[in-house]
Amino acid sequence: MEKIIIFFHIYYIDLLDEYLWYLNNIKTSKYKFDLYVSLCEETKNDITIDKLKEFDSNVIITLCENKGADSGGFFTSLRNNTINFDSYISVLYLHTKSGLSYGKIESLLWRGELLNDILINNTLIEFCINKIKNGSGIIGSSRCISDIDNSLTVYKIEKINYDLLCKTLNMTHQEKSLFVSGTIFWAHPNIFKFIQQSSITINNFTKGFSHNSMLEHSIERLFGNISLYLKLNVYGIKLDINNNMYHKSFNLFNIPDNINIYTFKIDTKIILPNESIIQHLLKIKKKLHINNIYRLYV
Repeated sequence: MEKIIIFFHIYYIDLLDEYLWYLNNIKTSKYKFDLYVSLCEETKNDITIDKLKEFDSNVIITLCENKGADSGGFFTSLRNNTINFDSYISVLYLHTKSGLSYGKIESLLWRGELLNDILINNTLIEFCINKIKNGSGIIGSSRCISDIDNSLTVYKIEKINYDLLCKTLNMTHQEKSLFVSGTIFWAHPNIFKFIQQSSITINNFTKGFSHNSMLEHSIERLFGNISLYLKLNVYGIKLDINNNMYHKSFNLFNIPDNINIYTFKIDTKIILPNESIIQHLLKIKKKLHINNIYRLYV
């Protein structure tokens, strides 16, 4: 049976139940999966590990330092395990997205867009995987896809790291390449195989947070550049619920003109697993087109 691989970095352990709800949608799809989880030593606990093992008894858990955010966790999983990307048809890249520096409401909406637009049900999941099988490089929420060139003009210090990463991987920057802002997406295994052959490890990252000077933000863009370098396009999914659930999407940059967007239609009911998200949406209901919000607990 065809299989996918999931990389999941967990720092905010209070979000685990929310993410397990989405991952359970993969369980109901026709694809098998291998789950690689990286946990920060300073936030992990027995309850988190027990929940992961209850969800998937074969889960591979790797402990890491709190360095490099999701990128540091990913490289820990990548370097500490023997992974053959040729044995998978697709990769899912996940992490517990907070983004509270942008504001609580914006953070909730941003995470909701990233997750809902690619994982809301097994039909959408199978749709994304089929697109990857047919030659797509990266598939993420179209609301969160941005142009690398434009983003690097905003964060100029970041461009230094980005250029260094391209040099490290012996590749050139691809004009008009796109990336998923927020780093939650489906991807072609060849992109990760390309990264696997690099020398990058968690030791390349430092502790701390500074949005426009840290290597992990350049890694975010690197995924998109590798995709185009391998002649694999980046595509966006836009979930169509009641003429769009969101009054306005949370985007760091304008959605570029050269992105191909798939509109995926589902029933008029949307299930959001996290009660706090629902409560915040209800508070700002006048600004949103919402019908029939239901709660579902893991």
